[in-house]
Amino acid sequence: MDLVRGMNAGADEYIVKSYETEELEVYIRAGVRILNLEQTLEEKSKRLDKVNCKLNLAFEQTRSDLIAASEIQKCLLPKPQTLENFRFEWIFSPYSYVAGDIFNYFILDENRLGFYLLDVSRHGIPDSLLSVSLNQMMSPYNDFVVLVKSLNSHEGYDITPPNKVL
Repeated sequence: MDLVRGMNAGADEYIVKSYETEELEVYIRAGVRILNLEQTLEEKSKRLDKVNCKLNLAFEQTRSDLIAASEIQKCLLPKPQTLENFRFEWIFSPYSYVAGDIFNYFILDENRLGFYLLDVSRHGIPDSLLSVSLNQMMSPYNDFVVLVKSLNSHEGYDITPPNKVL
């Protein structure tokens, strides 16, 4: 009965008054081992808490950066508008924060409109950066590299056929 009350009160061991010295030493070594293990566990738990805190900060920074990248990517998309009697509307809903998809529409000349949709197959930062770079190269308003039209000798532009753009 004393054993049950002692263990219910929180004891890890119970020794009756008539004990052997060797038995007491075994219990003391076991108790010291338990205390050392608890101390080691507490130290490791504190280190894990610190690492977890650093990981949470890194995650929040990455999340914040991805939200900003998503907003920048959306700003690169054309505004819904009417061009030459065609109304362009769209909904852009990336799989995650950023996407490998991007598109544009524009007037090529007095008779033609241009439209493209770029879809880099995976999702994420590398693919969104690639699609943004390609978008810049495809834009007829880019002064550096223009894939959809080129200056001709008559001070005008020649429209590049789609198969040549690809």
